[in-house]
Amino acid sequence: MRIPRRLGPAPAAVCGAVFAGTVHGQCVWTEHSAWWPGFYHETTGTYHAGLQRVVAVGYLNTGPLVTAAWNGAAWAELDTDGQSRRDGAAIAYDAARQRLVLFGGYFVSGGTPSYPAETWEWDGATWSLVSTNGPAGRSGAAMAYDEVRHRAVLYGGARTSPTSSSFTDTWEWDGSAWHLVAASDPLRVSGQQFLVYDSGRARVLLYMSSAIAGVARFWDWDGAAWAPRDNPSGVSEMLWLVFDSARNRAVFVGRAGAYGTWDLDTTSMVATQRSSVTSAIPRGLAFDPARAVAVCQDYFSTWEFNGAGTAIPGYFSQFSGGGAFDAGATMTFHAHAEGSPGQYRWRHNNIPLEDGGRVSGATTETLTVTQAAPDDSGWFDAVFSNGCAPLVSQRADVQVGPVSTWGACYANCDNSTVAPVLNVADFTCFLTRYVAGDPRTNCDGGGVPALNVQDFSCFLAKYAAGCP
Repeated sequence: MRIPRRLGPAPAAVCGAVFAGTVHGQCVWTEHSAWWPGFYHETTGTYHAGLQRVVAVGYLNTGPLVTAAWNGAAWAELDTDGQSRRDGAAIAYDAARQRLVLFGGYFVSGGTPSYPAETWEWDGATWSLVSTNGPAGRSGAAMAYDEVRHRAVLYGGARTSPTSSSFTDTWEWDGSAWHLVAASDPLRVSGQQFLVYDSGRARVLLYMSSAIAGVARFWDWDGAAWAPRDNPSGVSEMLWLVFDSARNRAVFVGRAGAYGTWDLDTTSMVATQRSSVTSAIPRGLAFDPARAVAVCQDYFSTWEFNGAGTAIPGYFSQFSGGGAFDAGATMTFHAHAEGSPGQYRWRHNNIPLEDGGRVSGATTETLTVTQAAPDDSGWFDAVFSNGCAPLVSQRADVQVGPVSTWGACYANCDNSTVAPVLNVADFTCFLTRYVAGDPRTNCDGGGVPALNVQDFSCFLAKYAAGCP
């Protein structure tokens, strides 16, 4: 392990050391690079208590559905010989019988969607078709398992063929047959719906993402009837919902002006925002009580939400610095990260810096290096740590040499002295240096990457302005 070093009066070339970090327990959101190609489609997931894993069912471009499990670091395929591929199926885990229960969904054949009214179960080794009776075929239905009554509860869904229908019926699966328990309720729904089992209150909780004005979006099912709940103040939309049994809170990504992650106290129906959403909005799969995290997935990563965490992951909203410098110049670099407050550490060619000698601000947003020397060439970046995985900024490329041969006038790239000093040769000079990666061609001093088409526009403007 290398010791962070200072740039002394005569800096030496340095190399080697990369910051490595593990995800800490105080981080609210953690992104894992692991993902599963099956999530390119309408994957559904639940927690499998027998495996102590979140299990998801999806499919690749062709072939049957694939069953996979998440262990906190990677996805592992458990079964690739299941039922035919389909989108929008509903899934729940029957804890009493240790079975995954999957119903419905749709597939397209000859340009026409088909909605099989099929119920499948997975016993940990094999998928089996166990029923074709019960609810009409549909996709987008919501299902949750009532842990007290030992029933899988299914609500809603829709279909577009042979006629368009939105369903408001409620069914229960007892392990051998479906039972219609509510044929039609005043649950007027036209969009998505989510069901979770609220273990703290022993109720199945329903959310409807689209409802007629004045109709409750949240409802409780006690096994006999639906009861409306108050709508949380300020929340106008919900994209996914899971129940955190470790804290007795529902967790969802929703919108109240801007999108964010919210906790919902299902007793008081008060929602509290935990974080904003600034990048991809992952799809919630299930809560993992063994690890006390909600597992989510987008098209690129697997995400975990830790409701007990307090630190919000950061992202760099500002970064500047870099370029070509004369020997003896002062170099300044700046970075600013959003999210929970944290610590900065600047690096030179991967080596952490410390204040002292020519260096100041090594652990602040702004780094200053005085008396630039050729060995300062290379790149500088910042690492931001706030309890979540360390965040690494973009790099600021630096080239330090003797007094520049570029000339005092930037537009006079070839430093010619024969009139006119500004001519077509300066464009050729600039292009040649740009292709060679000369940091001085970062005319506008910014951008990602540092050298881009904006530097040509900048050079043209300086050329048009002429030389003093």
